[in-house]
Amino acid sequence: MVMMIINLPHFLSRLHLRVYKIVRLFFLFLLTEPRAFLVACRYFSSKEFYLRNLKVMSKDDLDCAIAEGKSVIRLGDGEIFLYYFGSIPGNQDYAFDLRKFFFRIVDEYKKDGAYILGLGTDYVSLSNEELKKRKLYKIWFLSKVFFYTKSRRDVSYFNAHFFYKTNGFRHTLSGQLKNKNVLVVANAMQIEKLKQSPFVTEYSVTFLCGPDKNGFKYYELLLQQILFYVAHEPENWRVILAIGPTSKVLVYELSKRGVVGYDIGQGVGAIYGESLLEKDLR
Repeated sequence: MVMMIINLPHFLSRLHLRVYKIVRLFFLFLLTEPRAFLVACRYFSSKEFYLRNLKVMSKDDLDCAIAEGKSVIRLGDGEIFLYYFGSIPGNQDYAFDLRKFFFRIVDEYKKDGAYILGLGTDYVSLSNEELKKRKLYKIWFLSKVFFYTKSRRDVSYFNAHFFYKTNGFRHTLSGQLKNKNVLVVANAMQIEKLKQSPFVTEYSVTFLCGPDKNGFKYYELLLQQILFYVAHEPENWRVILAIGPTSKVLVYELSKRGVVGYDIGQGVGAIYGESLLEKDLR
């Protein structure tokens, strides 16, 4: 009882902070994304809410787009959470300018553009009831709301988790790296694992070490470093990025400059072994 009384101020402080965050999120959501707010309210308790009209690329369409020199950008549940004013613990804090980039990436996506856009089609196409059975509802509900309000029928989206699967990288991207200079932007641990894999002997690879977390603070510096590496014959370079949400921003900026980039995220793990997420996608 004594310890409960002693810890009560700390508990109330944490409770107050949590209530504040919920209220703040509620009003930010309502004021900046009123349509998404109404969709979320309407379908929150629905069993059948899923994206019926979402156009998803086939494997052949994905291969064709990449062969044509399209860059690859993926928006997963973490990016959507950031868009709706959240943070990814241990990875990326909320940043208003980062949110604006995500909006541009979705808004400027077009059929004949420089990049293709991926999302979690394995999950956003499932009903709320099915997501709850898999204990994934809290993770993917906001993503469904986001793409319900922002996806378009004149473009197709690829499966953002394709590169997470074993051999996903090899089946789709490996052929595009032959006879190209490859720049890998990743954190120190990922780079070390790649250096110990056959990847470094199969391709002409250069490594650029990025931060473990909050990479968006350094995105301008990283962009300038990448552009420095590819300045000579940029058409002969392919840039692989795996530094969290900042990868999306960098690929977007590079695509506007005629440089091909691939945001494969944790899929970089599938280059040197089976991805840790493989079991979740079977």
